[in-house]
Amino acid sequence: MYAAGARRRNALYVDDDGEDCYSIGSSLLDKIISAGPIVADVADFPQLQYVQNSLELKVGLREALRRKPQSLFRHGSLVAGKALKLLMLEESIPSGVISQLARYEYEPLPTGNYIRLLELRPGKANSRLLCQLRSVPISEAPSYSAISYAWGHTKEREDILCEGRRLSITPNLGDALRRFRSTERSRFLWADNICIDQNNVLERGHQVKLMASIFESAAEVLIWLGADEEDAAIAFKFLNELSFDGFSMASYQEQTEPLTDDDDEEEEDRTMELEAYDPTKWKALARLYNREWFQRTWTIQEVALASRATAFCGNAEIDWFMVLHTSMALAQQGGLLLAKYKLKVNTMFLRLQDYRPRQSTNTFLDLLEEARVHKASDPRDKVFGLLSHPRIRNISHKEWLVEPDYSKSTFEIYREVASRVVNHQDLPELKDQHSLSLLSYVSHSMFTGSIPEGFPSWIPRWDHYNRGVALNRINDYAAAGKTEPVIVPSDDANVLLAYGTVIDTVYGSTNIMKRDHFIVPSWNVTDRGSRNAINDIWAKIETYGSSKYPNGNGILRAISATLAADISDRRVPGPENYEAPHQLVADFSAYLSELVDQDYAVDMIQGNNSDRLAGIQSLGERGRWQNFLLAAMDACNHRKFFCSEKGYFGIGPPVLQDGDKICVLFGANTPFILRPDVDGTHKLVGECYVNGLMNGEAIQMLQKGKLDSELFEIR
Repeated sequence: MYAAGARRRNALYVDDDGEDCYSIGSSLLDKIISAGPIVADVADFPQLQYVQNSLELKVGLREALRRKPQSLFRHGSLVAGKALKLLMLEESIPSGVISQLARYEYEPLPTGNYIRLLELRPGKANSRLLCQLRSVPISEAPSYSAISYAWGHTKEREDILCEGRRLSITPNLGDALRRFRSTERSRFLWADNICIDQNNVLERGHQVKLMASIFESAAEVLIWLGADEEDAAIAFKFLNELSFDGFSMASYQEQTEPLTDDDDEEEEDRTMELEAYDPTKWKALARLYNREWFQRTWTIQEVALASRATAFCGNAEIDWFMVLHTSMALAQQGGLLLAKYKLKVNTMFLRLQDYRPRQSTNTFLDLLEEARVHKASDPRDKVFGLLSHPRIRNISHKEWLVEPDYSKSTFEIYREVASRVVNHQDLPELKDQHSLSLLSYVSHSMFTGSIPEGFPSWIPRWDHYNRGVALNRINDYAAAGKTEPVIVPSDDANVLLAYGTVIDTVYGSTNIMKRDHFIVPSWNVTDRGSRNAINDIWAKIETYGSSKYPNGNGILRAISATLAADISDRRVPGPENYEAPHQLVADFSAYLSELVDQDYAVDMIQGNNSDRLAGIQSLGERGRWQNFLLAAMDACNHRKFFCSEKGYFGIGPPVLQDGDKICVLFGANTPFILRPDVDGTHKLVGECYVNGLMNGEAIQMLQKGKLDSELFEIR
């Protein structure tokens, strides 16, 4: 039945020609398991080499494993796993027995820039995942691919066999490994869930520092978007189609010059071209962008570091840079289609290697803010997951803005970031930027309606996202003129001491505004709001405002600039009987006219105010209502419109209240809302836009003796 020479050379084999394959395999298994405690390698058990060369022995051993799996554990689970590995039969172990094997125990990494690589053994599509881990200096690593993926539900686990022992991973990673496994040869891969000992706090922090090297050194980054639900192939094909039709990086560029009539016509033509595509394709694309990978913080820098990357979704695949460039073009040219189909492409540019913010000079804060919409299971990773982004790392890696230390709490990490920024000037990425711009990123939860206790009000919670856009992301403001921040050192790390001035007091405010509160009735979007914000705003102005604006500008101009946060400063010729208005006034007038044309009641130009309608319609002929709509949707989203005691109009955070103070801190770009406490301290409510106070006017009033400076203790 098998080589007689083998029987004679080693008594391990059963010398009974009457035994079938199972009997032989069973006897062989018992003897190997019994010797298991002293077996370290095939060299210690030379007869195992016959298993590799005898089909009958392999069949017999597999049958023995199937019939009596418990015999594996006679000398313990570790011995069982070792024996299986030596027998090269790990794939034969019944699924119900894997949980009884010893858990894989990580060996500490050597000192220095060492990483672990996963050596994934070859296998067929649905066969068991078998692997081993190798520790190597990253500079000496063999060619490998790094996997960028979302962990998925961490409570759901899948066991694989690593060096004969049980290793628990997330099912989504298991799907990725099966997709990337070769059927013929072993493959070296890097995946954080396996290659980093997640229970070793020190190792996790050290490996975070190596993320740039890990992904830059990879031959390719494999982006795993998850199992296919049959429409990923449609979405990938559509992206290729859009790119072929000219919607790609070639057409993606920042708009730096004022738009002309020809530009407007070209933009409208492009929008019409996009709308002509089959809605089924847009919906498939929306579902693709809605996959968890696109929502995760870590994936931002992982693909930004890649020199070559491919995206996989089930069996479908596409070049990543095709996805990136086409998506950014859509973000710029998609217009109303982005909202209509809920295409989540507005933060795709973060994944560029040469990502540069449009307004802010502090690129790290800008990254933190833009990535706020993304998710992280550990809130500390909202910071740690961006520390190796190439735009930041290329500025300076001599010293980390914050040390990736998982032994510290989320509160300690966020406070450390805030303190480093406010007391900055010791890192290149913070040079020449207003340190108080940090305060613009404070965003208290609108759901509680109040400022939470237990966390300093001036420290941004990077794990909280309220969907509003930071004002310094909309425009360049200079509320404090050319002044420098005046910050007094505090013995209490939870306190910010800064000089500034109180300008006014909040007197009346609307409910929280949302993007869909500005949508016109004719715009066929499924999540259109049931009301338009304009009438609510006008009601507050009639109640708390005055007929003359404090800086002498007309009310219409003040309203339009406030609701758009003065996003445009272009001028167009007006009718002879009107002073040449800002373009925003023309756009706002066109927007009001569009509402009226769609039979929407607009109180400010109808009813008792109908005499204004003709003038508004005349102004609107020189504007585009879509311009105002998109600007207001960004500026007002999740903010309140408010009036002040002195008659100013503004938009501010969702938790502002009557009696809050409108202040300008020296060196800050925007005004801030502060809430005085009974003990003389203040809480930061958030930044605000106040028309007529965004370009140093408060400093001029201070210099003229109309205002007083004071030291604010912000807790």
